[in-house]
Amino acid sequence: MDNKIRHLKSSDKIVTPFVNTINDNINIYVDKVSNKEFLLSDDGETLNDLSLNGVDLSDACIGKIERALLGSGVYLKANELVVYGDNSQFAEKKHALLQAILRVNNLMMAQRNKNQNH
Repeated sequence: MDNKIRHLKSSDKIVTPFVNTINDNINIYVDKVSNKEFLLSDDGETLNDLSLNGVDLSDACIGKIERALLGSGVYLKANELVVYGDNSQFAEKKHALLQAILRVNNLMMAQRNKNQNH
């Protein structure tokens, strides 16, 4: 599993080999919080892609997303999926964020398909 890293002005972008609902590679953004801490984010791409796919991001939908994130360490902050960690936790937190993105995509696309079939 190869990741590509692109250095941006204020963060680094990790392009993963995994794809989202619109068949684009899933990106994870890394921001340095301090010499020992970082923030990983999807930069709002997950919810934006779901919206583009016709998923209604109502309060009820956001509630389902937040429940799906429970226990993962990942949370929703201003439509971004984010997780904080210290440098020794980087691989673990990156994996948690990626799994959360995939879980949210699957949950919401299943919900959309269920609603379309009724």
